[in-house]
Order: sequence, then C-alpha cells, then structure tokens
Amino acid sequence: MQSEAHCYFQLKKGFTLEEISNALDYIQGYGLPGTGERCHSPMAYLAQAMDDVQQILQEKLEKIKTTEDLKKIKEESERLKAELTSEMEAEFKLKSAAFEKAFPTPEAQKKFFEPFASRYPGLSATGLPLRNIGISAWWAEYGSKQANQI
Repeated sequence: MQSEAHCYFQLKKGFTLEEISNALDYIQGYGLPGTGERCHSPMAYLAQAMDDVQQILQEKLEKIKTTEDLKKIKEESERLKAELTSEMEAEFKLKSAAFEKAFPTPEAQKKFFEPFASRYPGLSATGLPLRNIGISAWWAEYGSKQANQI
C-alpha cells in the first residue's frame, strides 16, 4: 500500500491543488461514493478514484448552479409580474379618471353600467368587477380619445 504522501504527490501531477482539496473535502465529509463509508486513506483512494470523485463534484456543482439559476429566474419573474401589475394599475387609474370625467355623476355612471348588469347577471350592479368591465369596455371604444383631454 502506498503512503498518503506518495499518493498526494501522484495526484498533484494530474490535478490542481484546488481539485485535490475539493475531492478530499468531499471524501472526508460524505465518505466513499456509493456507500458513505469513512475513508481511512483518502489520498490513496483519490489516487485510484479521482476521476470518479471529480465527476460527482461536477454534477453537484451543476445542480447548485441550476438551482441558483432557477431561483434567479423565479425572482426575475416575480419582479416583472409586480412591475406589470403596477403598470396595469396605473393604466386603469387613468382609464377610471377619463371615465369619471366623461360620466361625472353617479346617475350617469349607473345608467352607463345598466347594460353590463343585464349582460352579467351574476355580478352585483354596484360591484367593482362590473365597474371594471364597464370601464374597460368604454375605454376600448371611446376612452383613449378622452385620455388626451385629461
């Protein structure tokens, strides 16, 4: 059996100090691949199985990177969703202001919403969903012309 020092010098011929250190940390932390058994001669083991341990470490690194990438994608998606929601809310405030300018009294607004109440009987005639549907429909047909006047 070769000495640990001899095996270390053999490893240095084909691998960087960082690669050896990472492999040694893995073996000491997780034990032998496949069994998890404690390794009494890690340098001797690595001299024989360094390529296998490097492969395991590479797979773990890729998995970590993939997890980090997915986290970044999720964070960016959430940021874009919040930004879009904010933009949509601001746009709807503009539409509502234009609508209220065109229909300044509660009576005028009620009269405008009546056809929508009959078209959507499941929605409350005075509820926010019906109001939003009505304002959106009004905006699509007339409102963008009115926005320039606000």
